[in-house]
Amino acid sequence: DHGTYVGPGHWFEMEKRFFRVGFGWPTEAELKGGLDAISAALRQ
Repeated sequence: DHGTYVGPGHWFEMEKRFFRVGFGWPTEAELKGGLDAISAALRQ
């Protein structure tokens, strides 16, 4: 819905209570947009 992905912990052989956020060398604007999208998803 927001164009941003957060990987659950089990993808990385960690417990379900963990998650991983990847950035992959974004520009400052792309990073801000991704973090804003995660914030919006958390508010839903």
